[in-house]
Amino acid sequence: MPPGLRARLRLRRLPWELNTDAFEPLTQIRANAKFLVVFIPEVPVQEATMKNKFLMLLSVSAALYLLCAPVFAHHGTGVSYDQSKAYTVKATVVEFRYANPHPQLFFDVKNDKGEVVHWSGEIAPNPAQLQQDGWGRKRSEAALAPGAEVTITLAPSRLGTPVGLINKIVGASGESILGLTPLGGAPAAGEGKQ
Repeated sequence: MPPGLRARLRLRRLPWELNTDAFEPLTQIRANAKFLVVFIPEVPVQEATMKNKFLMLLSVSAALYLLCAPVFAHHGTGVSYDQSKAYTVKATVVEFRYANPHPQLFFDVKNDKGEVVHWSGEIAPNPAQLQQDGWGRKRSEAALAPGAEVTITLAPSRLGTPVGLINKIVGASGESILGLTPLGGAPAAGEGKQ
């Protein structure tokens, strides 16, 4: 063994004759006909432990990132819509899509000049939450059929486009549709499950 080199000695029985000429570049390998002797330098224990800890930390960090990334991919409601400027408009329903992650309502509103502006609105509760409140697909689509006259309270887009977060929908008969309440608010008397 070379002086100053700590090594582990490993013996392996070889089932064939070994040509030692193939191992000339590897000075730490010695062979005879029946055994292969390999000197493997030892890595100091502290260095190996630090390397393992770093790799473990890196692996755990990558796994957490991959698990958490989808959570941050959505949920931009507070950034996209301005709740402080919410207002109410009379509208005519054009289309209603009962879909994940949030139902969409497309409606027409007349502006101050009497021109029709096409709006789209995101409805905050997802279909599962609407079903829990008694608003399944059939009931929701019947209440928001194309041509239905409704009053909508919405938080407009911060970009000024005709897009908004719908906080409340009231039908022509005064019924609260989808049981919506403004974010963070409680249902008013007589609203909610029906």
